[in-house]
Amino acid sequence: MRHPVVSAPKYKGYLGLTMNYGRWSGSAGLMQVCGLYTAIGDNETTEDFTLLNATVSYTLCRPVRLWVKGENLLAQRYEYIAGMPMPRATFMGGVNVEF
Repeated sequence: MRHPVVSAPKYKGYLGLTMNYGRWSGSAGLMQVCGLYTAIGDNETTEDFTLLNATVSYTLCRPVRLWVKGENLLAQRYEYIAGMPMPRATFMGGVNVEF
């Protein structure tokens, strides 16, 4: 790119995996970001980081599925915009009910 743009990386790659085994299912994704511009101009800065996200779910019975998700499992410190840090490892879970 001739002119840097904030939040635009020089390189971004992604590798994903999905699996199903009986009542269990899961997915994981690994993303590599290199040369992400967080500030441009006189104070031009870039970031390099790797993110690992994963989701696991279990089908309790036909309409009910339990799930848990983790994001930034490597607890990387990174910013898309200078001065605005993204959270480190985060987790959430829930129940899906399909009618």
